[in-house]
Amino acid sequence: MFNFNSQGNKQQQAQKKKATAQVKVWVSEALQAALGECDLSKVRIEVSEVQCGDPNCAPIDTVIRLWFSETQQSVGIPLEVQEVLKEDVEDFIPPADVLKDWFDGKDRAWPEPTNSTDTSVQLRFQVGDKVQCCVGPGKWAPGSVEALWYRQPNFPPGMYAPYQIKLEEDGTLIFAPYDADQCIRAR
Repeated sequence: MFNFNSQGNKQQQAQKKKATAQVKVWVSEALQAALGECDLSKVRIEVSEVQCGDPNCAPIDTVIRLWFSETQQSVGIPLEVQEVLKEDVEDFIPPADVLKDWFDGKDRAWPEPTNSTDTSVQLRFQVGDKVQCCVGPGKWAPGSVEALWYRQPNFPPGMYAPYQIKLEEDGTLIFAPYDADQCIRAR
């Protein structure tokens, strides 16, 4: 007996495998551009998906793990792997100076902790602005910015989300972990 579900799962797994390989290529290209003079044969790149049980984050993130000779660092993209574009990798991969520190074995935080009173960081939206937020794969919900540099008690010291958003549909308060079009955009 032919199982149509099994065939669909195999196709979905094949698409994820292909997308994972493509993201790995884009990460490798980004590392080459940033660390061209370094021996990148010593860097291992892993790409996987993780499910987030926190209702305030994307349900599935693509996680990029960079294994350097002395450190392991991770970068998260709030999208399923098959939704990730080259531009997303470029947006979420740290700048060259951070990558160089990681390559050299320095345990440097990324994104760097932000002080909520630091007015030198310019956010794209202000309190009251109407926005759309990514609330799942391909799902966007309308809302309005309630607060800037939002912080939850369970956040690590120095970590802030750029925005807290009130969703129009039911008034739920969520936060955008990044100030990027992949998480939050103007309506």
